[in-house]
Amino acid sequence: QWLEKGSTREAPGSIRAMIEAKLLRLSPDAQLLLQVIALLGVDTKEDWLTGLGVSAPRDLVQATQELAQHWLVARSAEHLCVRHPVIEDVVLSLLDPTAQSLLSRMIALALETLAVAQGDAMALWTAARLWTKCGSAASAFDSLCRCATHLLEIGLPLEAVRIYEMAGEYAPPEHRVHLLCLRALALAQGDRWQAVTDLLG
Repeated sequence: QWLEKGSTREAPGSIRAMIEAKLLRLSPDAQLLLQVIALLGVDTKEDWLTGLGVSAPRDLVQATQELAQHWLVARSAEHLCVRHPVIEDVVLSLLDPTAQSLLSRMIALALETLAVAQGDAMALWTAARLWTKCGSAASAFDSLCRCATHLLEIGLPLEAVRIYEMAGEYAPPEHRVHLLCLRALALAQGDRWQAVTDLLG
């Protein structure tokens, strides 16, 4: 009942223990799938799961059904997410930090491959977020720049500007001038000439 009401308050210890016991009874495929969804967060597109190679299609279907039957995931449009923040927190707490970092890297690499094949900017954005989780600023910077480039290619220059601004947080010193030029070019494509002057002035 506590979870069904969607409470965001700190879960009682008894609730966390109950969730942990439920998670440990899941099949290995369902546990792995839930960990992947928890790491992806609300960004989890259903079509990503088939492309990530988490498991064979038949096992993926069975694992998804198992998670749904245990009231652990929710579906919205074409996205899957862990049903409650407390469940997500418990899922990630059961992952050893080294294992969590390794899984984040594996997912990020797979998302970058998907992004190239499907032209999916959101996949690159999510990959960048995962790279930051495992402490790889250089990889996060690369994914964000590729995301911005894709947005430019599909005619969304101002969205690209925002991504370049985020990339600035992870930019190595030797790339900062180049990144500034890329932001200026994106602003120019969006007819924001005053912003270009302010940026370069």
